[in-house]
Amino acid sequence: IPLAKQFAERMRLVERLMASGDVDSALRLALRLGASDPNQRAKKDYPLRLPGMRLSLDFNISSSGSAPIIAEGSFFNLHKQYNDLAERLERDGDFKRAAYIRAQLQGYHLAAVETLARGEFYLDAAKLAVDAKLPPVHAIELFYKAGEQDTALALAKRAECFDQLAERSRKKDPEFHAYVLRAWTDRLIETGQPLRALQVTDALAQEPEADAALLAKRLNWIDMALDDAPSG
Repeated sequence: IPLAKQFAERMRLVERLMASGDVDSALRLALRLGASDPNQRAKKDYPLRLPGMRLSLDFNISSSGSAPIIAEGSFFNLHKQYNDLAERLERDGDFKRAAYIRAQLQGYHLAAVETLARGEFYLDAAKLAVDAKLPPVHAIELFYKAGEQDTALALAKRAECFDQLAERSRKKDPEFHAYVLRAWTDRLIETGQPLRALQVTDALAQEPEADAALLAKRLNWIDMALDDAPSG
């Protein structure tokens, strides 16, 4: 049987399985399509045989490419079916399968990470963000929400993205924002930048109910900055 015909038959089987409600079997057999935008689709591979059934539904980022020899109409039709199924699964509270579709079948890694986060699977989301090489701000916030604060801090120090974290969390998550500022100012003091530490906490210090501990720290930072200032 020609390879293109085998792919077409596989697509029809996946469609029948999805329609019957056998989601796991459908996902194990489903073709990896990649992004629906043709300009963003990965370069196609041309395998010699049909892909086998997946042994498990995990979030490991595979090196395999998008499914080849699929006409554009069929590609977009199946992509829409994947999208509809992911949305239905998420509405039903099945965040992990919805995220699997978005990451492994559609190539939408950020959407998959956000799906897992909406389901409060923060550690899974953080690990996927790292594996997919998303900007580190995503993984840092998710590790923090998963209770892995040491990992979040180590990654933030390595990435040196405290300013981006502070901006993202300013209105979105006050608790995480406070954590980011504490970690950032600790890092600034470690590296001999008391003036910068004062700058990044100016807004908090001016609030009516400013934290007393922060105000005391700022006095110390002012002394440090004065000590570092050139004499004369």
